[in-house]
Amino acid sequence: MSEISKLNDNALGEVAGGRQSDLSIANEVIDGKWGNGQDRINRLTAAGYDARYIQSLVNDILKQPKKPAYRDPYLG
Repeated sequence: MSEISKLNDNALGEVAGGRQSDLSIANEVIDGKWGNGQDRINRLTAAGYDARYIQSLVNDILKQPKKPAYRDPYLG
């Protein structure tokens, strides 16, 4: 079971203390908001996140199969 499937919908927003959930941070990492390489590791760690765990979530998210675009059967 992937880390993503272990998380429920409540994990998407903030968690106790106003801290963002790990899943929200992982999505921000994908969006490029935390930098890359050692800079990202340093920034995540300084913010109190486990950089290796966040990276594993990022990897799981990116491994998810993409949903095919909807095709209207009447329009082709």
